[in-house]
Amino acid sequence: MTEPTKIIYIMGAGRSGTTALGVFLNAGQNAQFLGELNQLPQHIVNDTPCSCGNTVSKCDFWSGVSVINRVDKELQQNAEKIESHSAILKYMLNSKLPEQQEGYAVFNSQMFSETSMVCENEILIDSSKYMARCIALSRLKTLDVKVLYLVRDPRAVVHSFGKNVQTRRGLLSAVFYYNVVNVTAELVSRILLKNKVLKLYYENMVEDPQQFFQKIADFSGIELTDLNHKIAQKESFKVQHVIGGNRITKEHEINFNNDSSWKTQLPRLQQWLIYCLTLPLNLINRYKI
Repeated sequence: MTEPTKIIYIMGAGRSGTTALGVFLNAGQNAQFLGELNQLPQHIVNDTPCSCGNTVSKCDFWSGVSVINRVDKELQQNAEKIESHSAILKYMLNSKLPEQQEGYAVFNSQMFSETSMVCENEILIDSSKYMARCIALSRLKTLDVKVLYLVRDPRAVVHSFGKNVQTRRGLLSAVFYYNVVNVTAELVSRILLKNKVLKLYYENMVEDPQQFFQKIADFSGIELTDLNHKIAQKESFKVQHVIGGNRITKEHEINFNNDSSWKTQLPRLQQWLIYCLTLPLNLINRYKI
């Protein structure tokens, strides 16, 4: 019997450092970061570029995954329904995937299997963040899914959403988004993904990277010796063939930095307001004012 393909799924709110975490983990000797693969069907149908700048059909990496040639608009739309936020409640009420997900299951099983052979890496990293996708993938017998749930201080997340890059959100919109995503992630982690989730904090990553990445190595099996060496030597990290992601994926390489600009740039009154509006999660995650 064929062994299940090993998947590390990064879950969390946008602007929490999920894409950067994926790029850093790509330095693992036996891992490959693939980006937000919930967007892969759309990239295939529209033949849009991956981070290398070439379209999926002409990319040296993705063109080697033959199953992408069988993706059409119907599969794309079906995947969007299966991975939508509204599907989470259905998964909570039903432990099995519906029959109409057969095409979705076949595509993802073959895509991960072929990708593993193309990149010759044992572990694949998907940073899609969407919890419904995470649940759906975890129920496929062909995949061995482990989840990294990354949390970041809400004030940093709201401050990031206020910048004029990518999708911009106002303060209240960003707070609402942060609460919904993280409350749902807490419930999904405790109810549907028991023993499959390692909860992590962005602040620990940038303040004590050696201990942070050691936890991931112990949990996931990724060999991260090279990563710790690169951080210690202040070397840059290459962004390879990544689907989706944020502006980081438009760069050829990134550096390991501690972005705490919100502490000086976000007005104190707004910091208090954001903290109070996200108080239950702050208590759970032990963030202090």
